[in-house]
Amino acid sequence: LHSFECNDATTLYAGALEVPWNHWLDPSVSIAVTTTGKLPPPPRDSKKPLRTHVFASQVIKDAIVDRVREQHGIRPDVVPRDPDVRVVARIFGDRCGLFLDATGSPLNWRGYRHTSVKAPLTETAAAAFLHDAGYTGSRALVDPMCGSGTIAIEAGMMAAGIAPGGERAFGIERWPLVPDKFHHALERVRQKARNIRRAANKQPRTMVQGFDVDPEAVTAARTNAKMAGVGGWVHFDVADIADLQPPAAGTLVATNPPYGERIGDDVVELYKTMGAVLGNCKGCDLAILDGHDSFPDAFGLAPERTSRMRNGQLKILLHHWRVEA
Repeated sequence: LHSFECNDATTLYAGALEVPWNHWLDPSVSIAVTTTGKLPPPPRDSKKPLRTHVFASQVIKDAIVDRVREQHGIRPDVVPRDPDVRVVARIFGDRCGLFLDATGSPLNWRGYRHTSVKAPLTETAAAAFLHDAGYTGSRALVDPMCGSGTIAIEAGMMAAGIAPGGERAFGIERWPLVPDKFHHALERVRQKARNIRRAANKQPRTMVQGFDVDPEAVTAARTNAKMAGVGGWVHFDVADIADLQPPAAGTLVATNPPYGERIGDDVVELYKTMGAVLGNCKGCDLAILDGHDSFPDAFGLAPERTSRMRNGQLKILLHHWRVEA
């Protein structure tokens, strides 16, 4: 919306007040302000330094409600947790940028993961992992250490043609001054996604399976798969990877093993077991996420291809193999 110089509360308030907030807001909606970035050092003569992000947000909020009240005579409510309109301020050095959050909750929140396990893979990272492995939903997939099921569920959604977040709500839908044609267009897209989903669920194209040694993880995975709409044909069972039966040739074995010490587990020994078991999956493709320095030597099979990605702040490697038949 606006970018301006600021170095204390006075200049921040003045810059925020310059925005024609009545183009976007009216008193009928609730608002909240979130501030990120590095706050500027205050001038020596400043009486109102910006010492915290919370204080900066309060200053911007005051400017917004003052501008709206000047236009309409009343002010909008402030609701920090679930506002109709969220204003985001990004401060870098001596400049502040003001934005409206059109998305709402983060895009990686698909809406199906109601239960999880420790150190889960984000939904978007799992989807990127599968794309990097060349998965399109037209072949069988097995995740032998599925955790709460994110990789298998994302694979199932690809196989079913389910649009990620097809039913999610967006922050912009609650803005008061968005034209009706936008809402109509969004509903048409959602209806198209529903039609694809219904058609795919009648006849799944492939089999997706997940296994984990932790019964609680498997329970979570089943719950999440049901929430994602693929619970009827993405199957999860309790099993140790040491007991994995080699799947049919052509299957993609894709998994995200633990990166650090787990209670009662030695990850180096686990990686050795993985190498021995997965090396027997003749005619299959392997795709494994690696976030541990000991993985390559312990696994014992040199990858044919390696990519890089992030899961949150963690840098991880994506290794790929073809096991000869």
